[in-house]
Amino acid sequence: MPTPSRLVVPAAVAAGLLLAACVDGTGRDATYGLVVVPDLTDLSGDTFVADGIVDPDRELVSGTRIAMSFATDSVNVNAGCNTLSGTATIDDYELVLGHLRSTRKACDQALEEQDQWLTSFLTARPHFDRVDDDLYLSRDDTVIHLVRDDDWSVHFRVR
Repeated sequence: MPTPSRLVVPAAVAAGLLLAACVDGTGRDATYGLVVVPDLTDLSGDTFVADGIVDPDRELVSGTRIAMSFATDSVNVNAGCNTLSGTATIDDYELVLGHLRSTRKACDQALEEQDQWLTSFLTARPHFDRVDDDLYLSRDDTVIHLVRDDDWSVHFRVR
């Protein structure tokens, strides 16, 4: 039988993680900053980049990044090969994308699979949070953390 002191440490860690995930009544996350209801109008013209993901079954292909550029009602996304684009809205903290169109570059199989995975992830209505200037897309065990990157905006033309 575990001793009481052995139970306290895991319980304290679990409680700390739970509290870190909660937002207090002021809309401020105790750990990270101001949590804002996402609005594509506020993101229009901005590009965000992730150079990694949290997923127990997947990593980004080496040397690639996920870049997302927003307009008032659409998004462009690139993960190292083809550019995906389509209509976008936010519905109850979920990113809702219409049919994603794709450029037709010939890429190696790993990049093609990454594009397919990203398309599936994005069209599954991932949870969409904005904390200060960072964006978080999450679904099941996957989290993509995106940071503003104005240098990438030259790669996209969102309409």
